[in-house]
Amino acid sequence: MTTSAGYDIINTKHIRPTQAGPSVKGVNHMTVKQQIVRIIEKLPGNVAVSDVIAELYFKEQVDRGLKELDNGKSISHKTAKERLAKWLK
Repeated sequence: MTTSAGYDIINTKHIRPTQAGPSVKGVNHMTVKQQIVRIIEKLPGNVAVSDVIAELYFKEQVDRGLKELDNGKSISHKTAKERLAKWLK
């Protein structure tokens, strides 16, 4: 699955920032600025500013979620289903 900028959701760990944090084996050591430029370069030439912001926000949220997973902050599938069931009532 990819976003409109071609940002690969499955392989996000390969382009997340590592300059400010610990080195992760197999992770590309791109700076945040390099990552932003890479995302913007993949967008079409007639992209709206709001679309650029949405892509960058999406990337930030994915990176935050991956960092939480790396830090052991996750819940089980069963717990997630129980929480969703409560919300969807």
